[in-house]
Amino acid sequence: MTLKDIASWAVAHPELALILAGTVVTAITSAYAAVKIAFQRVTGRAAKGGVWTVLDVVIELLPNAPGALNRLLRAGGARSLFAVPPASPPSNGQSGRARLGALVVLLVVGLGAGAVLTGCPRPRDCTPASQRCEGDTPVICDGEGRSWRASGDPIVTCAQVGGVCLVREGRAYCGRADAGVASDGGAL
Repeated sequence: MTLKDIASWAVAHPELALILAGTVVTAITSAYAAVKIAFQRVTGRAAKGGVWTVLDVVIELLPNAPGALNRLLRAGGARSLFAVPPASPPSNGQSGRARLGALVVLLVVGLGAGAVLTGCPRPRDCTPASQRCEGDTPVICDGEGRSWRASGDPIVTCAQVGGVCLVREGRAYCGRADAGVASDGGAL
């Protein structure tokens, strides 16, 4: 099947083409969101860097693909994907309103499901930049307030450097056990 065949089919079946495009876009953006969240949970770091930035831009632009395709088709002289195909008028006088109504309902439901799956923020698990001890490791809450992460690469426990994890004035650090402050911030 060539691109010309796909374009001809899309022009002949605009409702199905739009629903298919919306489904594909929603599936791709949902899969990307799941991978990005899983990466952040497994590594304990925010997904940052050149590759993630490029993928974020692509995912941001992807929902505009059906409109861009429609503009390309119209520029090439084809009918719009969103135009009602010419047909003999229905005998019941509805003139295609039922099909358009069904398309609108499916589009709203599909976009709503995509927004719920990809755009809803997770609840905050911590206050951004707050610090605490997890076991024997100082950790800090990420900037979004969604997860605790150890600083440093590689991550070193306090025992590895001959100390214990302590918290003083809201700051977690590795110190001597006799430093006079317990890991919960109280006096020893």
